[in-house]
Amino acid sequence: MLSPDDAALVVDLKLAEDARLLFREFGFALELWEALRLARTEHVTLTCEMERLQKLRKQGRSPSIGGLVIDSIEQMRKALGPRARQYRDVLRSSNVAGDSVRLDLLAGLLAQHPTLPTADEIMKLSAQVDRCRRALLQRPGTEVRKAAGPPPLPADVNADLAEDLRHAVKLRHAFGPASPGIELWEAMALALEDRAAAKDAADKLRAARADDGSLVRVLERILEVRTRHSRLAIKLRNYMNHLPIGRYNRDLMELAFGFLLVSPEGRGRAEQWLEDPQRFLREAAIRVEGVIGKAQRYQGLLQAA
Repeated sequence: MLSPDDAALVVDLKLAEDARLLFREFGFALELWEALRLARTEHVTLTCEMERLQKLRKQGRSPSIGGLVIDSIEQMRKALGPRARQYRDVLRSSNVAGDSVRLDLLAGLLAQHPTLPTADEIMKLSAQVDRCRRALLQRPGTEVRKAAGPPPLPADVNADLAEDLRHAVKLRHAFGPASPGIELWEAMALALEDRAAAKDAADKLRAARADDGSLVRVLERILEVRTRHSRLAIKLRNYMNHLPIGRYNRDLMELAFGFLLVSPEGRGRAEQWLEDPQRFLREAAIRVEGVIGKAQRYQGLLQAA
């Protein structure tokens, strides 16, 4: 049974880590000690901001972090940053530093002290941090989610298509920074045509296994897809940028773009729109909004995976 102080710290630690990961998704780097300090001093404000960001993201929008939270972080960095770095250096040279997470948490908790606490106070705080980290790993909620298994797919989601998309995303990411510029729609085309080849290529790249020639063949097939449809892809992407539709995040638009290009029907519609762009502007906007709606359903599954 955790003490009230330990229970409060566990709640703050959970919020801090969730906030740090969420902010990183929106391109804002937040150190763990900064997130913990924010969670302890502005718990309600940070919780509300995270709920707002997650809600807008589920709607397919690209929100930015609120100015109120940004101001709080900048003031905190200015006031406590030097002290936190100083305490981190002191702890790193002591026998209580432990791993980097423990070090950052202790530095964040100690930053509020104008002078470095005694060795006994630091050891007491270290023990509390360790207890709370263990409690986070043993949360009942985590065990329930693991036992429950993956949630059932919605009725309007095709299981085979969802599996193909997962392999397409894995293949694209598996090439890493050295990838030959593979776009999502190209990976989708291969996965829909040959899921096994996409899976095998992604597994080999992730495991850095020796290539038996299959990776070269996969690249050749992707380049063949690119050769067939790249001109249409360039024109369609430019056309979609001018359609009177809502504003959506880039990942969602890339997925919707892929749905259009990998479908013979979608390519046929796109070619028709491009023959007379102004005439088909409204029809194209309605059609693309519908495809974006479909992409939103599958994007949620990909993010969960």
